[in-house]
Amino acid sequence: MPNLTSVDEAFIDLTSLNKVYHSTYTDITKNIRQTVWNKVGIPVSIGLGTSKTLAKLASDKAKSNNGIFVIPPDKILDIVGEMPIEDVSGIGRKNSEHMKFSGIFTIKDFVEKENGWIRKAFGISGLSLKSELTGIATSLVNNELTTPQSIQVTHSFEDFTQSLEYLEHELNRHAHEACQKLRRWNGFCQVVEVMLRTKDFKYLAIEAKFPNPTNGDQEVRTTAINLLKQLYRPNLIYRSTGVTLTHLTYGEVQQSLFEEVKPHDDKLSHLVDELEAKFGKGIVKTGV
Repeated sequence: MPNLTSVDEAFIDLTSLNKVYHSTYTDITKNIRQTVWNKVGIPVSIGLGTSKTLAKLASDKAKSNNGIFVIPPDKILDIVGEMPIEDVSGIGRKNSEHMKFSGIFTIKDFVEKENGWIRKAFGISGLSLKSELTGIATSLVNNELTTPQSIQVTHSFEDFTQSLEYLEHELNRHAHEACQKLRRWNGFCQVVEVMLRTKDFKYLAIEAKFPNPTNGDQEVRTTAINLLKQLYRPNLIYRSTGVTLTHLTYGEVQQSLFEEVKPHDDKLSHLVDELEAKFGKGIVKTGV
């Protein structure tokens, strides 16, 4: 199951296609990447694994490994075992803190826990995560499109930084990408969360609620930067930042009994989306 990331993310189930195309799964993955480049000129990072969770971890590694990364089923822990547990997609802040309190700092720490302990601490979802991390797929690829409950965009830096200016620049990009994904779903968010992860993997986060649901870049960016300034500490070194849009609604927004709710469907941001679709990502720059 490779996972294509960057402009968008998608899972593809390649099961048995090696027999159809008389090729290895790795070669099929390479062909997908080359075809995307030939057709639209966009480089994609693809991770190949036996579960969605492993494919996502592999795609993150692919960004610094020539765009392709494979996690063979017989070498899973050799490759991902020492990765921080918070790098696993779907592990929230509270679960991460709970795990660290219980002595779980890496993926290997987690999968070596007894099933009974995991079920008591994290329920069925914890056992499913353990299965995924050991290569047994519990979340299968579904071709039906479903609206996301939240949208998160976060990336690690190539080099650690203490620069507030650099953090603002990266956060601006993440906010735009998150809002763009939201607009593709004809959606609106009412809460934005900003996170910072320090060099030693400490997770810092803060959120704010909008007066009315919005999908506008400028509104989300301005709020996100203000939150970043509240969160930022000049004496710390940072490895990543990101935004999460939550309390999402789609189409018509449900009205309150006591006040009129007017969602902000940002026409200017829609125009920027059209220009980027036609001329390429980053064709329009925002002024400061």
